[in-house]
Amino acid sequence: MRRPWLFSLLVPLAAAALVPLGWHRAAEDRATRIERTRGDLSRIRQTVEEQAHLKLAAGDADGWRYRYPQRIPPSWFPEGLPRHHLEPTRPWMDLAPVGDLAEHPPDPVLFSDDQAGLWFNPNLNLVRARTQLASGPEMLSTYNRLNGTSLAALPRDADPARTPQALPPGEDPLRPAPVPVSTPPEREPAAEPQPLQLRSVPVQVRDSRGNPVTLYITEAVPAEEATDRSDAVRLPSRRRRQARPGGE
Repeated sequence: MRRPWLFSLLVPLAAAALVPLGWHRAAEDRATRIERTRGDLSRIRQTVEEQAHLKLAAGDADGWRYRYPQRIPPSWFPEGLPRHHLEPTRPWMDLAPVGDLAEHPPDPVLFSDDQAGLWFNPNLNLVRARTQLASGPEMLSTYNRLNGTSLAALPRDADPARTPQALPPGEDPLRPAPVPVSTPPEREPAAEPQPLQLRSVPVQVRDSRGNPVTLYITEAVPAEEATDRSDAVRLPSRRRRQARPGGE
């Protein structure tokens, strides 16, 4: 005996059981991305420290302020580019200006698409990952988890002197420089069209009886050529054509 009411009862129960499972998987994926980002931040700091020691030992640190490089070339990471795994499509990194000794970016929340996922302070060899826009407690929690910090509140600094500097075009590995578009050669300006004027040209023909008849044909010619023509275009007469039946 079939019991359709039992089937209709089990379907909602099964769907309700799957919802927490989906949330759980999404939370696990987010936690994994956060841990990967933290590992990449540590890798950046370690790599910069190693490169700084090598450059200073070789006396090849010209142009560096303090003791760390102002740029982090992507070539320093042959095993894979470190990035913000919660925001992998954003610009890679921006830089704190010279003399900025703060430990956190002035704009730690990602409000606009132009903000980079990572912030690097070359004055201190500090790299931070910005947090996504969400509720206040969630943004603070995510920022602390990404960066291994324990801030009580997110820093906000509107001082223009602390404005992060974006990487120059072509240096951001996640935003390659646009391919230049070739400009077609300029064409010579076309000659201005000459004004036209109508002109009547007389043409002499013969009617069916052989009598001469003058017709006027109207044609458009450049104004400078529009002069009276006294010569008429004469057609051969019928008599002449009939007088030569065996001709060409």
